[in-house]
Amino acid sequence: MVNQVASEQAPDADNGRHPFVVGIQRRYAALSPVHRRIADFVLSHEDEVVFFTTTALARELGVSEASIVRLARALGFQGFRQFQAGLRDYSRHRLPPVSRVKLAAGKRRSLSALVDEVLRNDLNNLQATHRALDHKLLIDAAESLWKARTIFVIGARTGHSLAVFLYFSLRMLGRNSRLLTPGAGDIPEQLVEIGPSDVAIGISFSRYARATVDLFDMCVRSGATGIAITDRATSPLAHGAAFTLMSHTRYLTFIDSFVGPISVINALLSVVAVRHRRSSVKSLARLERTWTEMKTYR
Repeated sequence: MVNQVASEQAPDADNGRHPFVVGIQRRYAALSPVHRRIADFVLSHEDEVVFFTTTALARELGVSEASIVRLARALGFQGFRQFQAGLRDYSRHRLPPVSRVKLAAGKRRSLSALVDEVLRNDLNNLQATHRALDHKLLIDAAESLWKARTIFVIGARTGHSLAVFLYFSLRMLGRNSRLLTPGAGDIPEQLVEIGPSDVAIGISFSRYARATVDLFDMCVRSGATGIAITDRATSPLAHGAAFTLMSHTRYLTFIDSFVGPISVINALLSVVAVRHRRSSVKSLARLERTWTEMKTYR
C-alpha cells in the first residue's frame, strides 16, 4: 500500500520521491502491523490528517494515541507535531498533470479496474467532504448570499466550470450575481463597484489559480464578504475569507475530482432556496414561463 500511494503522489523530480515518503519507505518493513496500518492511512488521507490531533487520528483508526506517537518516533521524528509538519510539506507537493498520467498509466491493471478506482476515489472525496463540512458555517454563508447586493463569482482554470454553474444557479434563484472572468475587458470597472454590501465567492484548488486568488483578494480588500470554496485551510483563498468551505479533490489522473465541491455548491444553493422559498419559487416560476414561451426545452 505505501509504495503504491507514494508512487502516485510524490514529486518525481530526478526520479526521486518526497523525503517524507522516502523516510517511511525505508522504515516500512521494520514497522509493526499496527504502525503500517497507520502509515498507510496517513499517506492515503494526507489532506485530512494534517488537521488531525493524535486523539482524532487514534479514534479514526481505533488505535491508542501512544501508537500514533510511537510511529512518529519510529519514522525518525521527535513527536507527532514534527511528523505532521513533514506530512504538511509533502501534501503541498502535488504532481503536475503530465506526471499524474504517467504514473496512472504505469500501474498494471485493466481499464475496467481503472474505472472502479476513479469511482471509488470520487466516493472517498465525497465522504471526506461530508465529514469535514461545517454545517453552521455553510448555512451562515448561504444567508450572506441572500443578503448581498451583488454576488461576484470568481473561478479560473479548472474552477471556471464550477463558477459558471454557481453563477447560473444564483441567477435562477433571483440573486444579482456576476461572473468575473479574468481577461474580460470590464473587470476593472466591475471591481470599482464592489463594496461592503457585496459578496465575493472564490473557487480554486491546489494548484491555486493566480487569477482567481488575485481577483478574490481585490474584492475582499474592497470590503466584500469573502466566501472561499477550496480544499485546504492553508489555501491562499482562505486567508481573507469570512467563510471557508472545504472540499476534498483528491485526483487519480490528470484532473481533480470535483464531486466534493459540486456537492458543497449544491448544498449552498439548496439552503438559499429553502430558507427563502417564497422569493425563490417566484423567481423559478418566472423562468419556467419564459422557458415555455421560448421553447427552451424539448
